[in-house]
Amino acid sequence: MGYNGYHHHAMFGLGDGGWWMHSLFMVLLIGGIAFAIYIITRYALSRHSDRLTNDSALSILGQQYASGELNREDYLQKQKDLEG
Repeated sequence: MGYNGYHHHAMFGLGDGGWWMHSLFMVLLIGGIAFAIYIITRYALSRHSDRLTNDSALSILGQQYASGELNREDYLQKQKDLEG
């Protein structure tokens, strides 16, 4: 035994058995960081996917208008709906 009945862990503020609290804190910290990265990545990818879908729809709409499938009024209304 070391000074005042504490093992060498006492100099790190862990005391007898305090190592598990330190370990738990580290697991929670790393888990929180990983969760934040997951949420941010998921949000960014969903916004990118929505933009691609909207661009694709506008492209198809333009092709339909160019081929004569839609008249000008229908084209403008659908374009306005998609750009929302």
